[in-house]
Amino acid sequence: MHMLWHGLTRGDLLALTVSTMERMIYGWMLASLGGVLFGALVGVSPRARYWLMPTLELMRPLPASTLLPVGIALFGLKPGMLLGIIAFGAVWPVLLPTIHGFSTIDPRLREVARNLDIGPLAFAIKFGLPNALPDVIAGDLAAAFVYDMTACRSTGCAWGTPGGLPEPRHILTGAFFETLNEAGYPADIELV
Repeated sequence: MHMLWHGLTRGDLLALTVSTMERMIYGWMLASLGGVLFGALVGVSPRARYWLMPTLELMRPLPASTLLPVGIALFGLKPGMLLGIIAFGAVWPVLLPTIHGFSTIDPRLREVARNLDIGPLAFAIKFGLPNALPDVIAGDLAAAFVYDMTACRSTGCAWGTPGGLPEPRHILTGAFFETLNEAGYPADIELV
């Protein structure tokens, strides 16, 4: 309790918490937008579902933290990389219900749209989106409340600074950070 009070009054716990919440919200927004757009594209096309659903189902159970080393190797320790990892963890509860919602459009509605010469984009907006909206909202709420926190916690959103980049010689322990020297590690080791 003493450390919590110290972090709130004299430390940077409040700034790190705000930074973490900010990343969660941005990750959720990115996952929602990407999940709805990509889900609509895949859900409207039977051919896209045939080719992409096995790959999506294969990638869905991957924890976001497994992509962290790959993200660091390819993009470095940047806030954009971290945002992408968080969005990857939060996109699945939006993407898969959106695909389901768009793929379960009544075939008679497709015939009506074809007879009225409604294009694919207008069909997706006028017929697909209202059909998929209950699934999209349910998935979006799940992403906001469950997967965002899991992805954020597994990737360690608050990496030492409000900017999101790690300070040298820090160990991630939730929202608290201890220097390696204080934790008993040699000064030349960096754990993130």
